[in-house]
Amino acid sequence: MRQALGVDYGGRIVFRVDEQRCVTVHRADNEHDDPAIDRFRVFLAEDIARRPEGVRAISPELAKRIAALTKGIAVDLDEAIDGDIEL
Repeated sequence: MRQALGVDYGGRIVFRVDEQRCVTVHRADNEHDDPAIDRFRVFLAEDIARRPEGVRAISPELAKRIAALTKGIAVDLDEAIDGDIEL
């Protein structure tokens, strides 16, 4: 399995089960692979395909408000989150 996927010893392999209970095996290219997020992305893609009219750009006013509210706030999306997280 590892050889077929090109995964060395210690590398991660991801097993996913779809709605029809079919299992697929993938190399975990991203250390932070999250099946819940992957499934949410699939949900979004399917929803957009079904209802493309629901996708709209934000208004210039909202963009300005967001910019004003976040001005001067530094964000590092790769920074670890301290403490417990509840979703």
